Amino acid sequence: MEIDQGSQDPGVGSGSQDPGEAGVNPGAGEGTPQAINITADVLGEYRDDPAFKSFEGKPIGEVLKSFKSAQQMIGGEKIVIPQGALDTDEVWGQVFDKLGRPKDPSGYQFDKPELPEGLVYDDHLEKAWSGEAHKLGLLPKQAAGIYSFYNGMMIEAVKAMNAEQAQAQAAMETALIGELGNREKYDEFLRLGATVLNMAGLPDAERDAIAGRYKNDLVLMKALGNIGRKMTEASLIKGDRGGAGAVDGKKDLDGILYDKANPLHKAYFDKQDPRHQEAVDRVLEIRNSMGGNTPINMAG
Repeated sequence: MEIDQGSQDPGVGSGSQDPGEAGVNPGAGEGTPQAINITADVLGEYRDDPAFKSFEGKPIGEVLKSFKSAQQMIGGEKIVIPQGALDTDEVWGQVFDKLGRPKDPSGYQFDKPELPEGLVYDDHLEKAWSGEAHKLGLLPKQAAGIYSFYNGMMIEAVKAMNAEQAQAQAAMETALIGELGNREKYDEFLRLGATVLNMAGLPDAERDAIAGRYKNDLVLMKALGNIGRKMTEASLIKGDRGGAGAVDGKKDLDGILYDKANPLHKAYFDKQDPRHQEAVDRVLEIRNSMGGNTPINMAG
């Protein structure tokens, strides 16, 4: 069969041109765009943004893929951790709210701990902690757990301190009883010290402060008790200033303060006794008649 030479494909033959020499990607159609990689020039103003640093040198398709994934997570169960320009208190607040943070500090609920005797629950502390927990973005369970842990630590510290004070007080009491001879003399010694403090003429606040630490301070106990002893020996608290009437008043006062058989003795030193106020009023009346100062209950 003859072949028509004029009908041959002009691209075939020794004079044909290799398509690759024309700069066209083999297998790609004419006009197909070249792949674009992420460079600092491409990023422009975002070149230093940590959110895009990991994409440098990679095809732009990687960025588009990441953007698509982020869009799919919006409104879903997953939460995007704020980074870069999104790392702000406002954005984090949205994350905390989505995780379950209460709408406002009043949404937190705390169990009140059982406090040792002498301690009062601090409502101001609870309110302050609620505000701080909300600011930090804590969930209710986290806030309650931390608050319970803190209270537990404080309570144990107070219990330890009280136990230490009680032990020290018992040791001082035992030492002083040993010095004085017996328990009865010890009780009388304390009452003498209380009488001295009542007569000191101090403002109520200062006197009460001293009374509060009286039994926990061996030096103070000895000082006041010894002064009371010397005053008794010198007849300075026997009512000498007012003659016979003052002596009778001192006798009545001693009956309440020192005579255990006196019906007002126990009442004066026991705040729970029904006649406590009567005893205090009577002692006050006697002291005023003798020119003394307002008495206080050192045993209570």
